[in-house]
Amino acid sequence: MKPHHRNFEKRLFKTPKLYFHDAGLAAWLLGVQSAAALDAHPMKGALFETWAVSELLKGRYNLGRPSNLFFWKDRSGREVDVVIDTGEKLIAVEMKSGQTIASDFFRGLDSWVRISGDASAKPWLVYGGSERQSRAQAEVLPWMEIDELVRATAG
Repeated sequence: MKPHHRNFEKRLFKTPKLYFHDAGLAAWLLGVQSAAALDAHPMKGALFETWAVSELLKGRYNLGRPSNLFFWKDRSGREVDVVIDTGEKLIAVEMKSGQTIASDFFRGLDSWVRISGDASAKPWLVYGGSERQSRAQAEVLPWMEIDELVRATAG
């Protein structure tokens, strides 16, 4: 995935990120052999992000849309997992594998909103829990409803 580098700030990270399109294969290559092993694995969050990005890509392609998925990271370490460019607005999406929402889940999204200003729509957070929430910082979506994010951002 390419970095999003509209010139909100001059100090941006411009190296692409690579994702497996098959989170199961990535887990197998990491030696994860069970759900219990995944829960304790240090790459659990990265595997969750890999799965979520893959679902967003598949969903967009199945709707006949271009990927238009980017990530954002600046040299200070602030980042957002996915930025969806709808042509009109930029939608930031953060992915967290935790089943309980923590305030630090919104740190990157908050930075993005401050920097992007009017170019940004309300951000989304996809997490490993099961309850949908609408918060001031973002729409919070459980992992099993990620298709709703695809539909909402496909235009």
